[in-house]
Amino acid sequence: MLAKYMIYDRLDLVLYLLERGVDYKGVMSYTGGSNYGKPNEEKVSLFLVDKLRYKVYGLDTKWYQEKIKIIRFLASQGIDYWKTPIPQTIINRISEMSKTNNWSERKKNEFISKY
Repeated sequence: MLAKYMIYDRLDLVLYLLERGVDYKGVMSYTGGSNYGKPNEEKVSLFLVDKLRYKVYGLDTKWYQEKIKIIRFLASQGIDYWKTPIPQTIINRISEMSKTNNWSERKKNEFISKY
């Protein structure tokens, strides 16, 4: 159920469901291992916290604020988003954003630390 709302960026509904006890500990999907430094044929399980890592929003958007609320909820349940590895495709996307927006390396790293 959560996966459907994640696809459509309805993080407000994801948070609503989390606060009402929906299960968030199960595997949501799988991806090739190349995003995590493994052979692509090796499938990696993705949980809610991993799926959140794929959500890259501007830091001044409502979607980012909703994402942070979910991160705080997960933290209250003992799940640390900030220790979750960043997929290689997202690092590449942020690097492209950095180039497009003429960010300094410092600004790029600041974005990565907050996203």
